[in-house]
Amino acid sequence: MEKPEDQPESEINLDKVRAAKERSREHEVGYKAGKSLGKQLRSSHLLMLPIQMALAPVLLTLGGAWLDGRLGTSPGLTIGGLVFGLAVAVLSLLRSIKEVQD
Repeated sequence: MEKPEDQPESEINLDKVRAAKERSREHEVGYKAGKSLGKQLRSSHLLMLPIQMALAPVLLTLGGAWLDGRLGTSPGLTIGGLVFGLAVAVLSLLRSIKEVQD
């Protein structure tokens, strides 16, 4: 096998070593299971996303309404709870997107 003119011999050898390591790693017990488990965890995280997006605003709005009733500050804390809940939901969505992309 001749080496390409633009690639030095040391890089070709490194590529061969990396390929050999990857092939040997595929035969290790649990290697494929670990890759599959990573995919399952990412998909389960995505399944929880709608629940997180709905639950955070609802619970924080209800908490704000309860505090408004106790403190007599209606509707300030209810609106604050809603805004904070929506912010939490958006941050959860962004974090999930980042995890899926990585």
